[in-house]
Amino acid sequence: MFNTINIHFHSQQHTAGQLAECLLFYDQVNLVTSIDDMAKLIATIGFDELVELSHYGLRIITTDFTLGILPFPDLHNPYEVRVNPFSLENEDLTHRYLSKSINTALHVSGSELDSRIAKLREVTTLYTLGREITNQIHQEALSPFAAQLLYKELESKRAGHLLLDGTLQYKFSGNEESLKLETNMSYPSVAKEIERLQVKQILDHNRFLLNLATSMVFLHQSAYFDGEMMTSTSEERTIALKLNSLKGFVNNGKHDFQLIQKLANPEYHSIAATLDQGRRTFRELIQLIEKAQRFKEWKQTIPDEADFINEYSKAVAIESKWTDNVFVKSGRWLITSIIGTIPLVGTIAGPVASAIDTFVIDKIMKKWTPNQFLQSDVKGFVKQ
Repeated sequence: MFNTINIHFHSQQHTAGQLAECLLFYDQVNLVTSIDDMAKLIATIGFDELVELSHYGLRIITTDFTLGILPFPDLHNPYEVRVNPFSLENEDLTHRYLSKSINTALHVSGSELDSRIAKLREVTTLYTLGREITNQIHQEALSPFAAQLLYKELESKRAGHLLLDGTLQYKFSGNEESLKLETNMSYPSVAKEIERLQVKQILDHNRFLLNLATSMVFLHQSAYFDGEMMTSTSEERTIALKLNSLKGFVNNGKHDFQLIQKLANPEYHSIAATLDQGRRTFRELIQLIEKAQRFKEWKQTIPDEADFINEYSKAVAIESKWTDNVFVKSGRWLITSIIGTIPLVGTIAGPVASAIDTFVIDKIMKKWTPNQFLQSDVKGFVKQ
């Protein structure tokens, strides 16, 4: 459970702290993001810390496609938009991606820039779509699914009925290197009906087509790397509609490990909030991840089909039953009593007894359970 997650990071909706939580709970975190957002992560996390996080499951993914709007000069049909999502580049995409990201974040050049590119390249993987996959993605985008997505988009603006009654008409078209959407929104009768609904912008054609393309690409990437997905709200809705089920594919574990933090430490902020508010550094996060090994080994024993919160509750219940029994209570009393009888120790019996009592009970007499990590190491991280 919580083996791999693929994150399409959007700085407007995601934070470095959320990325940190994923690194703590998942074994492998594949990070896909834009040049600008990668630069923000480098600036926030720290370059050396970002590289070191690769030892704890972080992998940066670059790909061989570009997304962008191509201008369409026909002023008689202003709502026709072309997107060119699958143009392959000849130059070294990974080098260009890392160079721009690092330079934007750190403003370095020359040999220092080359040195940093080399370090970050070691934790970066190039995902190649290939022509066969891009054609497949294109066909999916032009399938009836695109029309279904268009209806959902309009329905969110209380305008889905315009499609159902035929007032609003549309046409998807294109070839293997572009997508195109034509509508009659500019027609006076349609524009008047849209105005009556008091919706400022009923459909952003550019954003709609870009979301359609990027969602399909990210879905294929996540299938290739075999893991859950975490992306923007709009892409999550698109992918969930394509899969016809949100559970098990998009962000399945996120709510679980947010809830489990609340259960274990209800009076404190989450790990993400602690980092995003600057109360802890990512260097300290790395130290926390190092302490999480036993917790990660425990979660690997949970079947994928099991409910994580239920399994955690069972483990905690076992510990509660064990620590509440008479043997442990009498053992604790016995340890304290023996220390009190040792010559020359009486004056410090209180603190010594407490220290040894805690050590023996936690390390010897009690079975390790996952809440020890959450209520000890994680609590110590978020309480300051």
